Amino acid sequence: MKTTISEKIASIAIMAILILSMTGVLSTQTHAAVVSIPTFLEIQVSPNPVGIGQPIYMQVFLSKPMANSGMNNAGDRYTGITVNITAPNGDVTHLGPYTADPTGGIPSLEFTPTQLGNYTFQANYPGQTLMSGGATYVGDKELPSVSQAVVISVQQAPIPTIQSPPLPTAYWDFPIEATNYGWSVLGGNWLGLAPETFAVTGDYDATGNFNPYTTAPTTAHIMWYKPTTLGGQIGGPIPGDEMHNFMTTTIISDFFEPIIMQGMLIYGDYNTLSNNQAYWEAIDLATGQTVWKEAPGIGAPPSTLASPQNPNLSVGGQTNAEGLRMGEVVSMHSMQEYGSVAVLYSQIGGGMFGGAATWRLYSAFNGMYLGNITGVGSASYIQDINPADSCVGTILGYFASQGNLTLWNSTLCWANQSLNQEMIRPPTSVAWSRGDQWNVTVPTTFNGNPISPALSISRVTHDVILMRSAPSYVTYDSVGYAVEAGFNALNGQMLWMHNVTIPAENYLQVLTAGQDVYVLEDKDTCQEWGYSMTNGSMLWGPTQLPYNALSTLSQAADIAYGNVYTFDLGGYCTAINLATGKIAWVYQSPSAGYNTPYGVYPIWQFGSASIGGGELFFSLSRMYDPPLFENATRLALNATTGKPVWDILSFSGRGEGAVGDGYLVEWNSYDAQIYTFGKGPSEITAAVQNSGTTQGNEILVTGMVTDISPGTQQAVQKGDFPQGVPCVADSSMSDWMEHVYMQQPMPTNVTGVPVVLSVLDSNGNYRQIGTATTDARGFYSFTWTPDISGKYTIYASFPGTQSYWPANTETAFTVAPAGSTPAPTASPVGNLVNTSELTMYIVAAIIVMIVALAIATVLILRKRP
Repeated sequence: MKTTISEKIASIAIMAILILSMTGVLSTQTHAAVVSIPTFLEIQVSPNPVGIGQPIYMQVFLSKPMANSGMNNAGDRYTGITVNITAPNGDVTHLGPYTADPTGGIPSLEFTPTQLGNYTFQANYPGQTLMSGGATYVGDKELPSVSQAVVISVQQAPIPTIQSPPLPTAYWDFPIEATNYGWSVLGGNWLGLAPETFAVTGDYDATGNFNPYTTAPTTAHIMWYKPTTLGGQIGGPIPGDEMHNFMTTTIISDFFEPIIMQGMLIYGDYNTLSNNQAYWEAIDLATGQTVWKEAPGIGAPPSTLASPQNPNLSVGGQTNAEGLRMGEVVSMHSMQEYGSVAVLYSQIGGGMFGGAATWRLYSAFNGMYLGNITGVGSASYIQDINPADSCVGTILGYFASQGNLTLWNSTLCWANQSLNQEMIRPPTSVAWSRGDQWNVTVPTTFNGNPISPALSISRVTHDVILMRSAPSYVTYDSVGYAVEAGFNALNGQMLWMHNVTIPAENYLQVLTAGQDVYVLEDKDTCQEWGYSMTNGSMLWGPTQLPYNALSTLSQAADIAYGNVYTFDLGGYCTAINLATGKIAWVYQSPSAGYNTPYGVYPIWQFGSASIGGGELFFSLSRMYDPPLFENATRLALNATTGKPVWDILSFSGRGEGAVGDGYLVEWNSYDAQIYTFGKGPSEITAAVQNSGTTQGNEILVTGMVTDISPGTQQAVQKGDFPQGVPCVADSSMSDWMEHVYMQQPMPTNVTGVPVVLSVLDSNGNYRQIGTATTDARGFYSFTWTPDISGKYTIYASFPGTQSYWPANTETAFTVAPAGSTPAPTASPVGNLVNTSELTMYIVAAIIVMIVALAIATVLILRKRP
């Protein structure tokens, strides 16, 4: 990964400012006559040598700023700077002319050579007369200058470039090392830029709940869990049924509204009786450990607090409440500085019914108060994702008010005005209106007829703002059409306006927008149409969706991966190709029998669905009480095929499943706990039962493969599994996790995980000797007959799955040569007689007696005459 030329120029600019400020060059001078000022033009070219077809970077700058230069756009700038590049065959490439920045440097320059041999680079400045600065500078002459010529050798062989380390193959955690550029695909924030239904934050942004920047778990493996309030069944005298659990699905109280950034889950802990956030907590997504915990308002000045005298300052209707509103990670790149900063916004006032509010800004690293923005209005918020902008990640807010459409830009509130916005810092205290980037007048008539009601923002994408005037969902009053208009999201220019026919008494709603398409649906007939966001033309439709009676009550949709995914209360999810309007696939939830009041498992629509990592995450449950019906699940579908990937017991319609930084985080109404799903660490052990055997005899290798994710170290799990929680196959994961964490019966058909066994023998030969599979307790065993004598090292490896990272261990044993005498075994201590030893003594005694008799016989025979 290369360092860009602009970054290099920035460092030179900073040094130049420091040096010149110390030497007094930037100070005001006074003179009576015209002054001729010598200039010194420099060019730095690298690398040298370079391979053909590889980029060459140029840094071109004057050795000092222009005499009347200023940091606030005051003064002239060096103009007319050019660069001549002479190729080995004599061809000349001319670059420019360029105008320098306040420090005397020009924008990033890059050139790719196509010939072998020497290239020559030289820069030219024609000189100019100063036109600003009053009597002090006007009329002075900046003299021409030419840089030295720099020769670069171009060779056939490319020069090596820095490569990012490969993606991890073992357990890891945030932060991602700054030089691991390729690892950035593993991260992806969930900033809560849009409020989930009946809440303050929690949804991805105004475009929908699709996070395109992150991976996502492909199994139901649980990393950790954490309660946020009392939950589950209560005990006597309260009846034990689906009507009398602790309150967890009501819309009156807030429970869990997630923000995910930099490997942390950040949320407000609610007092559910008053609906105020008692404190904010940041938790490491991988470990479940608390990073920081703070009460709202810590360090904030009293002047920014809500007061009883201002009843409009409320969140969710609660006076004086301060709740987390959203997060922001903004990347700044100027000649002064570069890098990213992460902040949290809280909100006092406003609430779900609008009105002015105050935002406070806090550090995402430790919760420290930073500043505030006052007079905040209601808007639709997204992130600036244009890599060409100097502030990628800026929060952009679009709102319509008093006949105007306005773009609000967070970094305009952050920027230091005295330094020409070259320094971005959270503001101490500014008005929200300072962030207004542009506003345009919204038309009030169409084809000579007044537009009533007035055009309002219907959907927002990164390219187009869709505004609409249509009958209300509540009144169903219809004039037979809706007026729709598209506005350029970058500059506010109106792109198009048209009428859409609406059948009498029907409600034709905009379901979603994205990837240059917005989708209309007739909720009563479950038909959809696709329209171009660019010019308003109809692309396809009507497309008839499959549905049942419940489907007509409520639907929602999101756009991702070239499809619009529509899901409804009747349990249907339908994928429609955005280009053709053809149905790609249909999913229907299973029959629920008597488990639900509906006979099916509904897919809840209000903010609980999310998309990321090629998967759709749905809650087959609902909001409101009662009842808290049985067998509700969190469901993951493959976004391409519609096939279920995994599901797990969960009643999670009260909030979305936030997908960020490779994890899925949800809140389960069954037990009022946060569950975090992701790929966890594992551990493997190995031991040889009969080390020291003789060649030709078997050895027995045994061990355990266990899940060592943080949740397995919690008290209940350690009590239930004192030897460790076994790792199981992905196919068994959902039932196994429900048993380990949710008090469900142990499944009877658990499949274990594979273990690969290899040896390194005394001759230095390494080879695999076989595989084993663990059982439901995580235990494995394997027999093997060594083929040579000597010392062996045995390696046991669990290669990992979609649920677990790999684990490895090793141990050693020895094998005696075949036919050798085994080492003697020590006799037991005590009065017991070993049978083999007694036999040996008897045989020896008999032999002695035979020998004695033989000797005696010989002596007798010798004595005979």
